[in-house]
Amino acid sequence: MSETKKRLDYVDVYRGTGILLMVMAHIGFGSVFDHFIHAFHMPMFFFASGYFFRNDEAKSFFPRKAKALLRPYLVYSFFVALLWWRLFREPDCKEYVRLLFHMNDGSFIIGAIWFLPALFFADAMYWGIRKYFKDERAITLTVVVLALAGNLYHVFFANLCILSLDTAAVGVGMMHAGHLLKSNALGSQKLLSLSPLQTVMVGAAIVGLIFVNSPVNMREGKYGFIPLFWLNAVGASVVLWNASRLLFSFCTKSGSVLASCCTVIRMIGQRSLTFLCLNQLAIYAAFRLIPLRGSGSVSVLLHNLLVLFFVLAVLYLIAEIKQKMAMEIVACSKQKKGNR
Repeated sequence: MSETKKRLDYVDVYRGTGILLMVMAHIGFGSVFDHFIHAFHMPMFFFASGYFFRNDEAKSFFPRKAKALLRPYLVYSFFVALLWWRLFREPDCKEYVRLLFHMNDGSFIIGAIWFLPALFFADAMYWGIRKYFKDERAITLTVVVLALAGNLYHVFFANLCILSLDTAAVGVGMMHAGHLLKSNALGSQKLLSLSPLQTVMVGAAIVGLIFVNSPVNMREGKYGFIPLFWLNAVGASVVLWNASRLLFSFCTKSGSVLASCCTVIRMIGQRSLTFLCLNQLAIYAAFRLIPLRGSGSVSVLLHNLLVLFFVLAVLYLIAEIKQKMAMEIVACSKQKKGNR
């Protein structure tokens, strides 16, 4: 297997881990779990976007990003809003328009898709910064100022920012971190090639620091002690990057249960858009179909694990159907061109 293929696969493991943690947070596995994952499970996606950032021309960059992020944002939100209206007669048209600009208020059944425009605008802002400035020091200074403004938005304003632009500003900082590590600034790329022992040691330190900081929530603009937020977000992203690389490398050499789990996580990463956009709808259905029996902590844990399995299975099936449909459309398109 080529190095390029390995890299793509372990990045899918990285993304899949973040998506899996997001689904678990939406199901509900306790405040301690939420405190832990919110420190990094959204920042890590901005980090990956920065790692793969390409400073293309505007005519190719923006259509590509709009197709990948804004189109599914509009399609999925409209589809679910229509479904919700048919089932419960809500939300109405005015409410839907409001939600399009304030999906980050958490009131919509698939509110998690607030992340898509946030990532789009983070990409757009970072593209503009790198196009306008040529000196890396000027770029870094601009990114720091913009990211800090995003961190402090809720200190000065009570209302949620339209289209999650404050979160996008913070995301630009995470993108720059990912881009700098890939560009090997000051030998930083070594941080993405840690040994297993180094990964465990750095990971243990970051876990401790996460619980030193106050709870973090990027959607709500909560960052606790800001310098500690950045240390934890970048540090955890680096640790997960290394852990995904090491896990994938180990799994390709073994046929263990761990290898099967790695394959599932990688698949989630490959189909991350479906899992992001529809997980809350699947969770809603799962809680209706699988009632909780008993109020003890063990009963709740087992119930939530069952819901998790149900949600992953349903979303996997939907993702596979989508993939096959897309392949059939492409094949039909090629056949029509060949017949001309």
